[in-house]
Amino acid sequence: MPAQSVAVAVGVVFDADGCVLLARTTYGEQSIGPPGGRIEDGESPVAAVRREFKEETGLDVAVGRLIGFYSFTDEDHETRVYAFLCSIIGGELRIPRDEISEVLWADPQSLPEPVDMVGPLAIADAQAHNWGVVREALPWRPR
Repeated sequence: MPAQSVAVAVGVVFDADGCVLLARTTYGEQSIGPPGGRIEDGESPVAAVRREFKEETGLDVAVGRLIGFYSFTDEDHETRVYAFLCSIIGGELRIPRDEISEVLWADPQSLPEPVDMVGPLAIADAQAHNWGVVREALPWRPR
């Protein structure tokens, strides 16, 4: 088992024009991707995506379909990501500047850089209606 292993849940939201909501982190590479984060002990992936989406954007989401499960690994790291198709049901956009520097809508065909590991895969799977995909042993790279 890799030295560092983490489970994450992210929410993919599209607007009426097909743009996807993205959040840019303030740490590491300052990558951009669907809002989400670590699943806490005893927390379900669905509860985690609701909590993390609210923390990172101020918005409440309804969790719809499971887009997929993505596992990124190398000899030292493993990140397991649950990606869900979500819809905004309330809240007010606010950005917690300690963790997120910006939240924006983007064209899925031209995502801003640097993009996180799961964003391009989960967004493409959602657009193709590939529900419940399992993608394992994907190359891990730091954020």
